[in-house]
Amino acid sequence: MKVLKFLLKNDKGSLISQTVILAMIFGFSAGVVGQIFADVYINPWQQDLNIFSYDDIQNSSQIVPELKKIKKFLGIQQDFEVNNSVIKVYPTVVGIYQKKPASTVGLKDIYLPAEMIGSGSILTSDGWIFTSGTMIAGNKKEQLTVIYNGKTHDIANLIVDGATNIAFLKINANNLPVISMGDSDEITAGQLALTLSFANETLVANVKNNEFLGINKETDLILSSDKEIKLIQLADTHKPAFIGSPLINLAGEVVGVIIAPAKDNNILTAMPINTFRNIIIDVLRNSQIKRPFLGISYINLATAWGIDPSLAQNQSQGALVWQDPIINSPAALAGVKAKDIIISLDGQLVDKNTSLSDLVKIYKPESEVELELIREGKTLKFKVKLGILEK
Repeated sequence: MKVLKFLLKNDKGSLISQTVILAMIFGFSAGVVGQIFADVYINPWQQDLNIFSYDDIQNSSQIVPELKKIKKFLGIQQDFEVNNSVIKVYPTVVGIYQKKPASTVGLKDIYLPAEMIGSGSILTSDGWIFTSGTMIAGNKKEQLTVIYNGKTHDIANLIVDGATNIAFLKINANNLPVISMGDSDEITAGQLALTLSFANETLVANVKNNEFLGINKETDLILSSDKEIKLIQLADTHKPAFIGSPLINLAGEVVGVIIAPAKDNNILTAMPINTFRNIIIDVLRNSQIKRPFLGISYINLATAWGIDPSLAQNQSQGALVWQDPIINSPAALAGVKAKDIIISLDGQLVDKNTSLSDLVKIYKPESEVELELIREGKTLKFKVKLGILEK
């Protein structure tokens, strides 16, 4: 500052000199402050690296620390939620394989990722697993093996739900991490969901239809009173590697199971978790599944646009019984016939939002219900005792 005063006193007439000197001082100060701001706020990660020149290392007797950069995950909030869900769920996913012969030796006895027939999710800490029954079809439990945590596990029990084709497997293991159960009724069209396989593959897609019926041809309109009909459709094509994999929401909860598509399409769909949630207790307690059975094939008039008016009997909703019920089924024993239109079950209407299948599954096997139907323009009521659905 003394130098500055001296220069200013001895060169008062030179406005240019004063300006240059002040500019140099303020420029230097701004540079220092700017570098500090950049180090602290703009590029703090630069300090994660210890940088040494080659000469420094050669001439130093110190041990040079390993150069490591702190791992950081960059992305929008949605990316963080997807990543967190994957981290939460992956430890609960298993691989399901065809068991290799005991005589196999050497490299051929190794189970490769490409040989996996599907994935599954751990339901209980003592080894119950659920998956799609498609891959199980035609296989006995002795023909399959489960791989988890680098080990193979024999299957002690195998149960397949006839209504959803969801399979439950039991392995002898303890202290396993379990998947969190979500609510598939909360799934909405457009929301983001993901699925991941045991091979550590992840697929992220939007929900295209949360009540997908898969109607592509006329025969698809014929439904069963005893089968689940509504699926979750994703905005992507089917990937065989994900069969049996859990469908996950961004809270890391399973809301469905990826299933195989129909033979005539390549649509990626999942069986909603709520369609088999109510049978899980039966599986765990009794190693069996009890589903209500009515025995009717029908067409939902609310989704059969343009159907012959003579068949619809002036009804815009209801379940049109397409053919005579299964022989000796509860519906057949009660007197239900082809061309009857069931308009309600215990007073609950069959309409666009609630199918006959939706109503039947509410009840326990052997419950007595009342069917209200229209036959040749007349309203009739039948008492029906529901049976037990055979696998």
